[in-house]
Order: sequence, then C-alpha cells, then structure tokens
Amino acid sequence: MQAQTDFEKLKGDKKIPVKVMLKRIFKYIKPELGNFIFAFALLILNVLLDIVLPIILGEITNTLKLDDIDLKYVFLMASAYFAIGVVNMIFIYFESMILQKIGQRIIYQLRVEVFTHIENMSLNQFNEMPVGSLVTRVANYTASMSDLFTNVLEKILKNDDLIILCRYYDLSADYVVGLTDKPT
Repeated sequence: MQAQTDFEKLKGDKKIPVKVMLKRIFKYIKPELGNFIFAFALLILNVLLDIVLPIILGEITNTLKLDDIDLKYVFLMASAYFAIGVVNMIFIYFESMILQKIGQRIIYQLRVEVFTHIENMSLNQFNEMPVGSLVTRVANYTASMSDLFTNVLEKILKNDDLIILCRYYDLSADYVVGLTDKPT
C-alpha cells in the first residue's frame, strides 16, 4: 500500500482549486489580452450576423407569400443575405486564425516552461519516475491546453453570446412572448 502512495506522489497528479488554476491560466493569457479582446469582438459580430440571417430569410419568405411579389425587393434581400453570409464567413476565418495564433504562442511558452522544469529535475527523480509516464503527461497536457485555447474557449464564448443575444432579441421584439418563452 505504501508503494502505491509513493507512486501516486511520483505521478504528480493532484487536484488544484479552480481559482488557482484560473490564475495560472490568466498568466499565459495576459500578454495576449488585446488579441483575445479583438477575437471576442469578431465573435460578437459573428453571433449578431448569425441572428440577422434568419430574420432576412423570414422577410424574404413573407414577401414571397404575398399576392403582389416585389421581385426587386426579394433580390435586394437575397443579395443582402448573401453579402452578410460572406462577411460572416470572413469574420469566422479571422477569429479562428487569431485564436489559433494566440493558442500556439501560449502553448509554445508553456512547453518552454515545462521543458525547462524537466531539465532542472534531479537524476534521482528520473530514476524513480517512469519516463513513459512523464512523456505522456507532457504531451497530453500541452495538447489539452492547446485545445482549450483554440476550440473550447471559442465555443463557450460563442454559445454564451448566442444565448444572451437571442434572449435580448426575443425581449426586444415582443417582451410578453420573450418573458413567457422558456429557454431549452
């Protein structure tokens, strides 16, 4: 039983409080904060355009239901729909590229710190700790952090913004329906 606890100590996995973990992560985000804010602004514009597109499509559909169809208006709305869709894709592209670059710079800094720490470990620690375990942890943890900064963070922020802006639109369009409408 004692050997197992010694192995667990060598393994190094320990629970870190969320507050401490966020403080450590913010240390890496802080130098990239301006780029994060710019990417977040693009993300908000992306969500706004995602909300506008169905409204335009609804307007086109309602116009086509009428007996007297104004084709000039329908083509104008269809052109606006297409143009907004293209602009939205451009925003998505730039937002994705900015977040990828931020993530890669953060992961580079993290890897440099991890490998500096590993180089400063005593030889005795390497004799006691399985090398495969060390290599696997370094590779998996840095890959997880990379995924956090490039994919997870973007999806969380985008989905939160989408929910908030959809609720705002519901309330501004018709506050009675917006208040009675239950989010799923």
